[in-house]
Amino acid sequence: MNSPLMRSVVDHSATKNEKVPHLIEVPSHMHKDFGESSTAELLVDHAKRGNHKAFDLLVIKYQSSVAKVVSSYIRDRSTISDVVQETFIKAYRGLSSFRNESTFYSWIYRIATNTALNQIKKAQHKFKHLSINDIEQTDLYESKVSNDDPVSTANSNSLKKHLNKILSDLPTDLKTAWLLREMDGLKYEEIAVIVGSPSGTVKSRISRAREYVAEGMNTFV
Repeated sequence: MNSPLMRSVVDHSATKNEKVPHLIEVPSHMHKDFGESSTAELLVDHAKRGNHKAFDLLVIKYQSSVAKVVSSYIRDRSTISDVVQETFIKAYRGLSSFRNESTFYSWIYRIATNTALNQIKKAQHKFKHLSINDIEQTDLYESKVSNDDPVSTANSNSLKKHLNKILSDLPTDLKTAWLLREMDGLKYEEIAVIVGSPSGTVKSRISRAREYVAEGMNTFV
């Protein structure tokens, strides 16, 4: 099925790799410390040496991206905020382990994903009667349709709900790999770093997830 929504997912993936610029713009009052722009890696080096302002810049740069990652798994906004804060706390405490072998974005992405999944596990343990789908975010994909066309809006919303239902039924490991690849456009190697699995395993998960999504979308009428 070659629906407008699925084409949008493909187009989104094709350009998403360009979303993280190499240079981070520095506010004017910090030019003396870091210049007009800096890279995440240079800011990490400053932060490792105890410069808290450098880490503040990293938080400012990536907090919205981290929040988006977390909101792919968790519905409650206050919990999302807590998980985002915990992600950056973990990152700050673990700066010494960042060796520039991957981008800072991939590194913080992995921390955010794992922190969100750990939060889900803790919630499941506390409320054993809840399923993972009760806790996870259901609106995994938001389509943008003109409000001037109510018919298109209704059809798109229906299609979106159908896709969200398919994704919510996927095992967490398959859904995570699919989201990172199709929605965020990350490379297999980047996803492997984030989820802590070999690239071959990631490719297999994405392939299985794609088959499941394609089969489910074919049932949409």
